[in-house]
Amino acid sequence: MDLGGHLVVIDSEEEQKFISGFERRVWIGALKTEGAWKWVDGKVLGYAGYWAEGEPNNMGGEEDCVENKFMGDPKRTWNDGTCNLLRLYICEKAM
Repeated sequence: MDLGGHLVVIDSEEEQKFISGFERRVWIGALKTEGAWKWVDGKVLGYAGYWAEGEPNNMGGEEDCVENKFMGDPKRTWNDGTCNLLRLYICEKAM
């Protein structure tokens, strides 16, 4: 954030495919706050998106962050996870 960036906000299918191409688990910029899924830029995510089957499921009751994990189909890769898990992350910065 000090350099003007933030966790990636996925705005298009092309961007989703690009992020999925890394074939690694990475944090993206979606968080659950006050019971609602939102992007770090404030846009509401809701339950639309590229969730893996059965997600988000809040397994364990504290899954408030979203990771993109490679699962074959780039349109079904999002998983809600516990925010304190060590993961790589992808940031973006306006040019």
